[in-house]
Amino acid sequence: MSNPALSGRAALAVFWIIAFAASMSVPVVMNYLGFISSPWAAAESISALYAPYTGAVVAFYLIDRSPAKKTKKPTPQASPASGRVAIVASILWNAILWSMVFVSLTGHAEASFVDALTSASKLAAQASWLLAPVIGYYFAVAKA
Repeated sequence: MSNPALSGRAALAVFWIIAFAASMSVPVVMNYLGFISSPWAAAESISALYAPYTGAVVAFYLIDRSPAKKTKKPTPQASPASGRVAIVASILWNAILWSMVFVSLTGHAEASFVDALTSASKLAAQASWLLAPVIGYYFAVAKA
């Protein structure tokens, strides 16, 4: 029998890892095609965008949340809706960033890629207040 909270946590962790890897592939591809001179600055920017979320999601997924001893104190439960909201918020946040970063591939210019990363950084800063609490709540109440 599968645990829906665990499978939801696993799906969210896998999604964030894949999203990070896909985003990190863009500067590598652009460097390989000769559109940018070095992938390192772009990789740093993308890593800075993803580190707070991907790191937290993976850490929450890996943590052992089984209690050391049984208590009678009731603990909050994650509703199925909270998992769906966490996944939808993650998809939206990533879709917006991907649209900015991947569209720069069509520009074939280092300037358009740098502009896309600058815009993505500004947007991530503005949208983090929405994404962070949703993911935090879901992992705080989801049982392992």
